[in-house]
Amino acid sequence: MTVLKPELRVLLLAVVVVSALAFLPVDVSACSNEWLKVEVEYANYLDLDGDESQDDVLTVYELEIEERTTQMDKIVIQSDLVLPSGLTHSLLFEFEATSDEWLIIIGWFDVVTESGWYNIQVSVWFDGFKDLTLDYDEMTFDPPIDSHPAPPLID
Repeated sequence: MTVLKPELRVLLLAVVVVSALAFLPVDVSACSNEWLKVEVEYANYLDLDGDESQDDVLTVYELEIEERTTQMDKIVIQSDLVLPSGLTHSLLFEFEATSDEWLIIIGWFDVVTESGWYNIQVSVWFDGFKDLTLDYDEMTFDPPIDSHPAPPLID
């Protein structure tokens, strides 16, 4: 049996989840511009791959488009998971905006390798208006390592 590299597993999970959840209703309250809103709702460490080690991170973003001008606008999302050492895991994907609201869930496999504060960042580009619109959000959290089986601290 062939085992996928962690980067491929993250990308595959992201594509499947975005496809499956593209039509779920989402109520987004935080915004930084008029048309496009993105918010990091959740970041936590878990055992997503069943290896009995809580070394994976699950992130949840809410995305909403207001005042749509066309039905087929392109959305580009970049998500970065920054470890305490500065090492960054990145994911970039794009899709056609066939809905106005999304719940985007991304699993990051085998990335909790250091103790300290982790930072999840999400940037979204929306190419549906005259100008390229950008929105950004981030969350900092501290996943416990080894003997500290407590919920992560949120900054």
